[in-house]
Amino acid sequence: MPRKDRNPLSISSVRRYHGAMDAQTHRRLPPLLITALAGAGLLLSLAAFLGWIVQGPEMFLTMAESGLSWCL
Repeated sequence: MPRKDRNPLSISSVRRYHGAMDAQTHRRLPPLLITALAGAGLLLSLAAFLGWIVQGPEMFLTMAESGLSWCL
């Protein structure tokens, strides 16, 4: 039967504690994937902004004609 340590600060209990804390719980994303996702988000934002610049006056006039421009 294994002997149980009565002292919680004994060397064997400290080793068990640190051994459990060293376990890897998750993996990090590779930098290339992070860069690709950031680039895709930037391109999507740029496309939305350019679309708003090009179509913005027409959208505003359409809302003004229907009375919704004051809801902005």
